[in-house]
Amino acid sequence: PRRRAILKFLSDLGREFSFRLVAEGIELAEDLDVCAAEGVGAAQGYFLARPAAEPPAATSDFRTWMASRPGTLRSA
Repeated sequence: PRRRAILKFLSDLGREFSFRLVAEGIELAEDLDVCAAEGVGAAQGYFLARPAAEPPAATSDFRTWMASRPGTLRSA
């Protein structure tokens, strides 16, 4: 609950001052669910894609997550 409250505060602050918050270390669908619920519009982590020299394709887990939540996130 404490970490979620901090995330919500930072997300609200970002909206107030028109800056984008990027969540780091997203490794599970649940991590991305919390970020999306709190209004975080950008994220990175192993759940989304592994580090690579060229932009990798989205993981199958992430594609499944996106398909289950139409309209949750918008592209950058």
